[in-house]
Amino acid sequence: MLRGNHEQMLLDALKPSVDSNKYLLWMRTGGEFTLLGYLKRAGENCDNPYSIMRARLSSFIPKNHIEFLENLDWYYENGNDIFVHAGCDPMQSLLKQDKQVLIWDRSFI
Repeated sequence: MLRGNHEQMLLDALKPSVDSNKYLLWMRTGGEFTLLGYLKRAGENCDNPYSIMRARLSSFIPKNHIEFLENLDWYYENGNDIFVHAGCDPMQSLLKQDKQVLIWDRSFI
């Protein structure tokens, strides 16, 4: 498993210093369903995940899940192949790749 845009959006949503628009992007692209799943797992009855204060998100997501996401690799190299979630700039060395390109970009496909 590699880190992708949805994993990064969740990690960003957990950081209070990150722009609230990033939180809303995560919520509107599947995050609300992810949050509902975590709420249900925690025994919380909630019909509207938007009613949960953002500062409380990390209390519903197990720390080992967060640590798992934080430790996902950005890419995987196997012999002559490189695997990423989204794109890879062929003009840059693998170590110099922009992480945003690896998880979001589709222009190098």
